[in-house]
Amino acid sequence: SLIFKTLSKGNIALKIDTVSESDAYARYTFIDDLKSINQWLVFGTYYESYDYILVNKTNGAQTHLIGLPVISPNKKYVVAVNEDLEAQFTFNGIELLENNGKTLKLIEQKEITDWAIKEIKWLDDTTLFAHKVVIGKNHDSQKSYIKLVITK
Repeated sequence: SLIFKTLSKGNIALKIDTVSESDAYARYTFIDDLKSINQWLVFGTYYESYDYILVNKTNGAQTHLIGLPVISPNKKYVVAVNEDLEAQFTFNGIELLENNGKTLKLIEQKEITDWAIKEIKWLDDTTLFAHKVVIGKNHDSQKSYIKLVITK
């Protein structure tokens, strides 16, 4: 198991179960210490899926993401994308979270059914640049780039 020592909640454990051949199966791998947003990053592998988990260093709160977190330059936003057009085992789309310095709050989660975002980067505090992929009828991929802007 992975055990994290938080500032206010003591030890938080992510229990590994690689024996079960059911939904109880879980394996966790520590990825990084994201000091800029006060979170630990963990990769979770389950029986038929995976996700990324942000563990709050202060209170142990867990935020599950569909992909690797990409933090905005001002640390106010976290975006995650996942591309799974062909197999369709996992959520294909984008998530946007807001960071207030203490907690992460999901602002928007959008499933995309006919195209995918393969990679995403911040251009500035509210503008994202994304690598868009469309799979054609002959399984050929068409690639382009799009700009996404956060308006609030």
